[in-house]
Amino acid sequence: MLILQAMLFTYPTFLFALFALSIPVAIHMFQLRRFKKIVFSDIRFLKSIDEQTRSNRKLKEWIILACRILGLSALILAFAQPYIPATDALNKSEQKFISLYIDNSPSMQLEGTAGTLLEEAKQKARAVIDAYPKNTLYHIVTNTESHGAWQALSASEAADHVSGIQPQSGNQAFEKTIEKQRAAAERHQISNPEFYYISDFQQSQWSGLKNVVRDSLTAFHFVPVRAQQFSNISIDTAWLESPDVKVNSPTGIRVRLTNHQSSSADISVQLMADGIQKGIQSTSLEANQKETLVFPFTPDENKPYRLTLTIRDHPISFDDELYLVVQPESSFDVLCINGNTNNPFIEALYQSEPSIRFTNCTQNQIDFASLPHYALIVLNGCSTLPSGTQDELARYISDGGTVLNIPAEQPVQALSNNSWFSKLNAPEYSALRNQSVQVSFVETGHSLLRQAFSKIPQNTDWPVCSQYFPINVQGSNRGKNILRLNSGDALLWQTTAGRGSLLMLSVPLSDAFTNMHKHALFVPLMLNMATLRTGNIPLYYTCGISTRINLPVKTEQGTEKTIQLTGSQRSLTTSAVYSNGDYSAAIPTDIGPGFYRVSSKSQTIIYGDVALNENRTESGMIFYEPEELQQISTPLYRSTIHTEESAALFASIQQAYNGKPLWRWFLLAALLALLAEIFIIRRMK
Repeated sequence: MLILQAMLFTYPTFLFALFALSIPVAIHMFQLRRFKKIVFSDIRFLKSIDEQTRSNRKLKEWIILACRILGLSALILAFAQPYIPATDALNKSEQKFISLYIDNSPSMQLEGTAGTLLEEAKQKARAVIDAYPKNTLYHIVTNTESHGAWQALSASEAADHVSGIQPQSGNQAFEKTIEKQRAAAERHQISNPEFYYISDFQQSQWSGLKNVVRDSLTAFHFVPVRAQQFSNISIDTAWLESPDVKVNSPTGIRVRLTNHQSSSADISVQLMADGIQKGIQSTSLEANQKETLVFPFTPDENKPYRLTLTIRDHPISFDDELYLVVQPESSFDVLCINGNTNNPFIEALYQSEPSIRFTNCTQNQIDFASLPHYALIVLNGCSTLPSGTQDELARYISDGGTVLNIPAEQPVQALSNNSWFSKLNAPEYSALRNQSVQVSFVETGHSLLRQAFSKIPQNTDWPVCSQYFPINVQGSNRGKNILRLNSGDALLWQTTAGRGSLLMLSVPLSDAFTNMHKHALFVPLMLNMATLRTGNIPLYYTCGISTRINLPVKTEQGTEKTIQLTGSQRSLTTSAVYSNGDYSAAIPTDIGPGFYRVSSKSQTIIYGDVALNENRTESGMIFYEPEELQQISTPLYRSTIHTEESAALFASIQQAYNGKPLWRWFLLAALLALLAEIFIIRRMK
């Protein structure tokens, strides 16, 4: 009785056919068969037989009538399509809004049960579309930014859109996905939308699911697709052994590989320079192992080199190539601005180095227009710098330049530029301290000391100082203590400002103060200072993470220019801006990996080459299991995990929306009634 009360019909007009049940009843009530009388001599014994046979026949006919009525009733009810409505079904007259996210990131190229995971996701998306009423509006979201991303689609338009989805390099964080979905629902004034997510649920992409804002009006549906086997080897990153690269000077390119699968694998790595093979190495990687290989590289020209590191790995291939641009330097310009007299030790060192062009000047003879061309500017014993000079040097540092300050021997002059240092958020000099001290700590990992030591012996005779100007480092001063004295004070301190550096020595390079200028540490330290600026140029940028390209050209503050990026497949234009000492061009959001020539729009000015690579977050093969998804999505109130195949997913959605259909059961009852009637007619005597 409870079932009948709860049962509804999709086509209730078919119930009028129940009046047809009167036909078999009428046939039964009015017997159309006539009996023929036969004269017989004695019927005493036949009468009992006749009465017994007529009683059996009437019972049989009543049972057959019941089977026919039951069969016809069940058949009529089946055509009316009865169902038990869902307890949480929404008003069917209200138009529904379904936002479907189909993950088309690189990991969706893994093989699933029905082709690639992307094809399986598209099949399930079509099953979702088919399961809802025809007047439902759909919103399709992928990792690709496309025109009309907020458009509401009909069922047929949505199905066509889903069929056209192609694999996309890179992924989209869950926070950005749900932001798009909520914006689309608000735009179409939908208060109770349903959001579907069909993905492999890679943890690097879906970690934000734990922090999503709770929403009691939105129904969340998570549809995981799983690969049959996880396998991927990636080139993670590469870097130079020495930040400065000189023509005809050998260096090394370090490349890091990761085996993301649960079994060992052999792999070969190839290095190409401007399309010419420069090296190939093979290695064996254990399960989940990382390994770093080193390729020797010696540039023979002063030009940008386009380097490509390549492996061959299937089916995930977006991380099989890494593009690098290496710009060697044939010479470096160094300017020494002197306060009173030239420093003979600095002059002798730099003038003896063939790759360095050294220039001396006084602090009153500075050519400000030429400052950007210098790799290093040395302030040797300068007294108070004019405000104009301070501003130009601050701009030079912000643009990526390196300034080394060597204090004057006179205490008044040594402390005269403290206010300028403070503006750069650098520490100030304190009063002269007459104390014999020695270097006790050397930051050997710093770029200024690279290749200075193969091995540091015990009891090394480090530089000593008889007197010095302590560098007063405060908590607000951010920087690095490169050389530390045994008094705890810094002998050499580095402060980063913008893209450049301010280096501060605590002693003048004079025998009256120190033996630093005569120590073996002095030569590599000063030579590396001259090449520190080149280390600021990145080997590559990352699509989707890097937003701007640093440009070497300086313009007036606030001036914009149109920049062209020319690749092998396409060209793009973008804007460049000079602001706060930084001249850079915006990286278009739809740019792909590869090499690009950066130039003015007319291509009359060439700024250089850049390399862009795919984001490696998709390389890791770590995914959320359905149980984990269920746990972290619980706070969303209305969340469902669908692990069914496409057909079962279609049925479960229809049942959740339309209720439980019963027409199959009634059709089965009609069939059983027919079989029962046949059995009774043939077997019952």
